[in-house]
Amino acid sequence: MVIGMATRKVTITLDRVDATSVGRLLAASGTADVVDAHVAICGRRSGQRVVTTDPDDLRRLDPEIQLIEV
Repeated sequence: MVIGMATRKVTITLDRVDATSVGRLLAASGTADVVDAHVAICGRRSGQRVVTTDPDDLRRLDPEIQLIEV
């Protein structure tokens, strides 16, 4: 995943800890999109708002996620 911060990009890998968190989130939500779940996990952990064109799927995973809809 790549997160853009102003003109700087940060790459976040799906490591073992995040993969476990993603799997648990998917199981709890009954969904299957690994990328959406990883975005939700990273957004929650960093406390950053997430820019998305797909707010419904992200809110299904985390109803309290802070989103910027485009």
